Amino acid sequence: MRILGSLFAALALLVHGVLAAPPSEAAQQWEVLNGLDDDVRDIVFGPDGTLYAGGYFTGYVASWDGTSWTALGGLDGSVVALAIDSAGTLFAAGNFTGKVAEWNGSGWDTSLGVFPTDLEPDALVLRGGILFAAGSAPNDPYMASWDGTSWSPLTAGSGPTDSIGALVSGPNGIVAGSDDGNVYEFSSGSWSQIGGALGILVPDRWGPRHRQHLLPDLRVRWNVVRGRSGKRDGVGVRRSISNVVTGCTGSLGN
Repeated sequence: MRILGSLFAALALLVHGVLAAPPSEAAQQWEVLNGLDDDVRDIVFGPDGTLYAGGYFTGYVASWDGTSWTALGGLDGSVVALAIDSAGTLFAAGNFTGKVAEWNGSGWDTSLGVFPTDLEPDALVLRGGILFAAGSAPNDPYMASWDGTSWSPLTAGSGPTDSIGALVSGPNGIVAGSDDGNVYEFSSGSWSQIGGALGILVPDRWGPRHRQHLLPDLRVRWNVVRGRSGKRDGVGVRRSISNVVTGCTGSLGN
C-alpha cells in the first residue's frame, strides 16, 4: 500500500492486536500495540494526535497514550465505527443503547435523538459539522445525518441499493462504498454513482459481514473481512485486517 506523504504512517488493526506501521515504507516492520483483549473494529486519530480504537474488547473504546491503552468505558455494547471532529469530539457507533454516542470527556452521551430504528450503523464520517452514519438495513435508507439536534434519514434514490460499509469525506461530498459493489457520492442532497460497478468490493456470498475502507484519495484500497481467519503469524496475531487510517505524523510511542 502506498503511503500518502513523506511523513504519513499507516495503521492497521488485526484481531486481538493493533499494529502501527513505521513512517518509512522501506522499513517493512510492524509494532504491536498490545493491551486489548478482543477484536478491534475501527481506529481514528484526534487533532492532538491521540489514537482511539473501538471494537469488541473490554470497555469497547480505548485511547493510546504511547505506552498503554485506557478504556473509555460506559457503553453497554460493542463499537464498530468511530469519528472525531476538529475540536476533538469523539463519536462511536455500534451495538449499544442509542446506536450512536458522543464522548463528553468523562462519559458517553447516548441520547443523540432517535436513530433510525432499522439502520444498524457500520460507518461514521463528519463533514461540515454534520455527522453521517451508514450501515445495514432491510431496505433504504442506508444512511442518516445528525445535525446536533435530530437524525434525518437520507433516502438513496439513485444511490446505494444495498447496505453501506464504508464512508469518507471527499472533495465534493460524502463517498460511500456499498455492498451492491458500487461506490457513490452524496452531495447537495442527492446521490450519484462514481464510475462503473466494481463488483469485487463485496461478492454476494460474503454479504454484509464484510466491509470496505476508502482512503481520502477516493481509491478503494482494501477489501476487509469482518471475522477471524484462524491463521496466526509469527508474533501470535491473526491476519485479518479491520481498518487502515492515514495522516499520522510523529511517533506512537513504544
